[in-house]
Amino acid sequence: MPSYPLDPDGDRDEDDGERGPRPLFVPAFWIALLFGLICVLAGLAFAVLGPRLFGA
Repeated sequence: MPSYPLDPDGDRDEDDGERGPRPLFVPAFWIALLFGLICVLAGLAFAVLGPRLFGA
């Protein structure tokens, strides 16, 4: 439970329910997904090309 009042003035907008739910796939989701994919591909490239490039 937060230490601050949720609705300090008691005057909520009447159209809060009309807006509907927040969209699920916001840009931050796609950025995080792309970053994860880049990390996986970089790890795969390092595993495949590492022995060739570093002579192991």
